[in-house]
Amino acid sequence: MLNTQEIGKKIAELRKKHNMTQMELADEMEVSYQAVSNWERGNSMPDIAKLPDLAQIFHISIDELLGCSKESEIVQSLIEDENTVISVDELCEVAPLLRPSKTEMLIDHSLSESIHSKSAIKIAPFVSEDYLDEVLMQCEDIDVSDLVRLAPFLKKDTLTRIMHQNHCEKLKVKEVISLAPFLEQKVLDEWVFRTDFTHHLGGLSAIAPFVSKEVLVELFQRCKEDLHVKECCALAPFLPKGILNQMVMEHQGELMELCGLLPFIDKEYLNLLAKRCVNEKNYRFLSMIAPFL
Repeated sequence: MLNTQEIGKKIAELRKKHNMTQMELADEMEVSYQAVSNWERGNSMPDIAKLPDLAQIFHISIDELLGCSKESEIVQSLIEDENTVISVDELCEVAPLLRPSKTEMLIDHSLSESIHSKSAIKIAPFVSEDYLDEVLMQCEDIDVSDLVRLAPFLKKDTLTRIMHQNHCEKLKVKEVISLAPFLEQKVLDEWVFRTDFTHHLGGLSAIAPFVSKEVLVELFQRCKEDLHVKECCALAPFLPKGILNQMVMEHQGELMELCGLLPFIDKEYLNLLAKRCVNEKNYRFLSMIAPFL
């Protein structure tokens, strides 16, 4: 794939060599100076249609601008003939230079057969959500590991549909965690209920920001006997205060283990903890409570 950092560095060097400001280059290219700044930092690439102009301004060839490589040959072919037939792998090499509509056109033109899931994963960052949805409707070989990689590029309803179509009846904890940010909460709640977190208690804190409070409480109640206080502290921002208050009052271990819960419990229970500290002459923990009283 084209090295955007190296190309950006090359553009910056050439601009300075020609004694141009970013604004002057932007005016010549008919883009914003922010676009030029992003090119030079390697955050984005010039559109393929702009490359001949950029090369002409700097009095160099496109090969010299991009580096003599297979990618620059593909780019040159596309500039000379936009109907050039290329493979998915070749397309992905130069996709950072292409608008999504151009990428989609090349896929339609170059690939007469339906795209399999591994190719869909490759093109996903470079096409629109709607186009990717259409591509995936033709795929019959999508598994959960594919979905995890595709999820950031899919609409939530598309992800849900594909999961049901591919009969993902049960997911591993790691898979649920990976998919959680991309699923609708109602759908995620259903999948979480089917997943056994008993031996993966640390995973509760990973899904906590995405599931409903009701489901999280239910999971907590299932697993609380096996949860360490530190794991409970990680869940504290997402659990009801009533549960946290009760946890504090029932705690039989070292008071210092409760530090992570202090910002989330009611003042009434903080006062009770403070009295316990005084009785036990635990002034160190008392100093921890003090900012919250």
